[in-house]
Amino acid sequence: MIILRGAPSHSRFRLQKSQSELQAAGLPISGVYAEFVHVAEVDGELSSDEQNVLEKLLTYGPKREGHEPAGLLRVVAPRPGTL
Repeated sequence: MIILRGAPSHSRFRLQKSQSELQAAGLPISGVYAEFVHVAEVDGELSSDEQNVLEKLLTYGPKREGHEPAGLLRVVAPRPGTL
C-alpha cells in the first residue's frame, strides 16, 4: 500500500473561517490545514517509472506550499468497502 499526499482540500479563506469558528467555540487552536490523501493498493513494489506515473496522475489542483502538518491529526475517510 502506498500513501501519497495530495493537494490542499480547502481554500485559505475556508480554513481561516473554520479556524475562527473553532476559536469562537473556545478551542485553543493556532491553525487549521486540510489536504487530500491518496491510498493506492499495489501488488508489489513499484518501479521508479511506475511511481513517477502514479505521482503525476495524482498531481492536480493548487500546489502544496511545502507544508508539513504538525499537531493533532484527524483523518476523514470513506467507510470500508467504498471504492
